[in-house]
Amino acid sequence: MRRKDIPFIIFLGLLILLSGCKPAPKQSRMFDHPNCENYFQIKRGINISHWLSQNPDKSSNRKRLFAAEDAALIARLGYDHVRIPVDEEHLWDKQGNRIEPSFEMLHEGINWCLENDLKIILDLHQIRSHSFNNQNNLLWKSTKAQNEFIQMWLFLSGEFSKYPVEELAYELLNEAVADSSSQWNRLLKTTIDSIRKREPYRKIIIGSNRWQTPETFHELVVPKNDSNIILSFHFYAPHAFTHYRAHWLEAGKYTGPVNYPGPVIDPENLAGYPEEVIEGINQSNGYYTKDTLLKIIQEPVLYAKEHRLQLYCGEFGCVPFVPRTMRLQWYRDVREMFEANGIAWSNWDYKGLFGIFNPGSGNTDQYLINELIP
Repeated sequence: MRRKDIPFIIFLGLLILLSGCKPAPKQSRMFDHPNCENYFQIKRGINISHWLSQNPDKSSNRKRLFAAEDAALIARLGYDHVRIPVDEEHLWDKQGNRIEPSFEMLHEGINWCLENDLKIILDLHQIRSHSFNNQNNLLWKSTKAQNEFIQMWLFLSGEFSKYPVEELAYELLNEAVADSSSQWNRLLKTTIDSIRKREPYRKIIIGSNRWQTPETFHELVVPKNDSNIILSFHFYAPHAFTHYRAHWLEAGKYTGPVNYPGPVIDPENLAGYPEEVIEGINQSNGYYTKDTLLKIIQEPVLYAKEHRLQLYCGEFGCVPFVPRTMRLQWYRDVREMFEANGIAWSNWDYKGLFGIFNPGSGNTDQYLINELIP
């Protein structure tokens, strides 16, 4: 090789490198290199719950739940993304008219996140025809309700497609509770096909039927030839421990001792409780360790590997009513388990009951944060 050829070869090598996968400009609406599958990089996130979702207050008071300083704090703590649950009733009135203050608040929140290098998952949490708290949802019985759901997402896609695909993703529905998984799979496919006509490269997050539990992952049908899908599950095992004294559950009426790791509740301690309380407890009571938890997530782990898609745990958490050291141990075990298996995650939640704030003082719980982001 002649010496004068060397500069040309170096230039050619640099040209090849620069022509590869690179982030799209901030103002872009579509990713420049669709063959690059990892442009939406997430690892550790947190749910901004009860801001525009599961909140009866539709006034400006919602601003105290999430503001510019909250986005800055979340980034400073070491999180790289937020999951923002939104409800239909916060965004549209019963006549289908958009509620302008809510949309303004949402856009403002997204921009706060982008200013702090936080990525965003926009999660349609509850709609009028479907709630994860119900097992008899109109969405699965009404073609009209299904068409309205699709139209909702076409509207949201039109509203938020201006944000770069490497910064914001869509989660179609939180914890679907369909009568059969085939109903959910059909609606998923139709909705995704509709969004893809406008946004072929937007990351779309989907989970399995029946509360996105790991046990139902094999029933989820993933759209073919779509690498811009992220698979999501939720993790609260064992419920008898993580939802101890949860007022919204029958099992939450149990107030005796609980334990983790090891046997969660001694059956002898259930004596005298109503049958429905015992039945609720026994659905998840047993002997649990980190190894037990690892076995529970094997189905989604293998499923994601089979489909060569990113795996994400969009929710996990434990109430603060259990013994403090046991709660911290549970968080440590779950976080280590996720990260050892390459699972991105978002803990539930920011300022809610499960949150990273001490309920009494309102200050951040640094011990819990250290377990989540060591």
